[in-house]
Amino acid sequence: MPRARQIKMSELMHMTAAEIGRLSESELRGAYQSVKRTALSRVATFEKHGAEPPRMLTNLTKPAGELSLTEMRQAVRNAAYRYRESPHTVSYKDWSEKRETFRKKMEEALPDVDLSDQEKLDRFGRFMGDMQARYKSMWSVISEFVVDLYNDAVEIGEDPRQLMDNYDAWADEIKKADQRARDAGLKRGRGCSTSVKRFRTASGLKAEAERSRKRRGG
Repeated sequence: MPRARQIKMSELMHMTAAEIGRLSESELRGAYQSVKRTALSRVATFEKHGAEPPRMLTNLTKPAGELSLTEMRQAVRNAAYRYRESPHTVSYKDWSEKRETFRKKMEEALPDVDLSDQEKLDRFGRFMGDMQARYKSMWSVISEFVVDLYNDAVEIGEDPRQLMDNYDAWADEIKKADQRARDAGLKRGRGCSTSVKRFRTASGLKAEAERSRKRRGG
């Protein structure tokens, strides 16, 4: 029986999902080996530059024996699509260029945020992603004040995302107290602001960060 043709990654990148779906089992296994080989090489490139490889890449390095044929076919489809449509998720060069574009954009828009090294850029990127997922369309309304909270958190060595959890819990309690006052027909205690700006003051976060800055002479 003739051996199945080895499908290279460069060829897979130009195949449609339907074409990958029609690959025979032997062709699919060969295609996955090409995907895995390329992914391992690219993971090594990320690590060489001291950067954490994207999860998308590391997911493509699993041994074929750990995957069902369905999982293997989906991995090949994902790889073909990502390499073609989203190179920044699988290529160190494209990834680093996209990060630098993000850095310049953020430094221009938010000059008070320190993005001077990779760790700081990663931390701010994770924070921004979390906030956009959390607040969706409201993010554009509150983002200006959240950046102040982010800088306060960094100043005192706290995780900004944890402080946003604290803010959400605080705002929820304010809203519940407001509703209880309304239900009781009271005026006092109604309509209290739940802004991030007020939270920074009420929680003592702003004052603590300012004391830290003064100690540093900042």
